[in-house]
Amino acid sequence: MLPRINIIFKKYHLPEELGTLMLLESGGNGNAVSKTGAVGYWQIMDEVAKEYGLKYGHQLNSAEKKKISKLNTRKAGAFFKARGKQKDDRKNFYKSTMAEARSLHERRLNLDDNWLLVVASYNCGVGNVWNAMKKSGKENASFWDIKKYLPAETQAYVLNFITLNVIFRSYDNFINNNLNFTAVKITIPDNFEHINATEMEENSTSSDK
Repeated sequence: MLPRINIIFKKYHLPEELGTLMLLESGGNGNAVSKTGAVGYWQIMDEVAKEYGLKYGHQLNSAEKKKISKLNTRKAGAFFKARGKQKDDRKNFYKSTMAEARSLHERRLNLDDNWLLVVASYNCGVGNVWNAMKKSGKENASFWDIKKYLPAETQAYVLNFITLNVIFRSYDNFINNNLNFTAVKITIPDNFEHINATEMEENSTSSDK
């Protein structure tokens, strides 16, 4: 499945690592439906499906399901039979992946090719990522700069994305329980802050000349 995603993503100049988003979203299950009504391989909402020209069947909310449950068996059966015939491109691997490639391509343009921010926006929306960047007070803020300003679910989502890609890159070591990480010890001098401030001042002075 991932090789097929990569073929499509290459057309949009997207890194293959982003293909693991499908696994995080649906586990590769094209019939997956979330509590919020997201459907298919990439868990696409109705409004997003409409935006990217995908045919979709509206997912019933709790009130609609309750209303249908009050119908007699024959009417309810006819209703669900008709719904079963509705075409939903979100369950189509190729069409949904093409739509997501376009969506991710647009996100990368909005987030200056910062891939972890793109992944964060996939979970909570570009607007929330922009707001977090503003709250951080930093120019060209990274995911690590804005992490604490993002929803807890999004923080975990990005870390799971990183973990999944680390495992995939070292799969043989992982399945053999040999995926080890060596800590790197760095010695920081006691007067680190003073040295850093001095270097910044010298750099600032030299740039003014």
